[in-house]
Amino acid sequence: MQDDRTSAGAQGRGLRVRWLGRVPYAEGWDLQRAVAVGSDDDYLLLMEHAPVYTLGSHADPSHVLVEPASVGATLLEVDRGGDVTYHGRASWSATPSAPSGVAPTTVRSTCARWSRW
Repeated sequence: MQDDRTSAGAQGRGLRVRWLGRVPYAEGWDLQRAVAVGSDDDYLLLMEHAPVYTLGSHADPSHVLVEPASVGATLLEVDRGGDVTYHGRASWSATPSAPSGVAPTTVRSTCARWSRW
């Protein structure tokens, strides 16, 4: 990880911002899950990755309209909701991650807290 900045936030919890550089999508996804389970801090993971189609847990594979390899992409199944998402060439991702066990109702308040920093 190339950069790690922490901002003090409301309620004394920090937001750790990490620029990961260019990483394979699956590696960034694995890191996001590990951070959520293994840390009490909030994270914002910033990364760039090669082209990829992700199939969410509710995806309809027929919604992938081209063979991924024909556009230089890979195809990955992910364990989040949603359908098919194309992350194009030189896509950047900004992935917020709160500790596991955070109730879904607190996600909105966590994002609101982050926006005040």
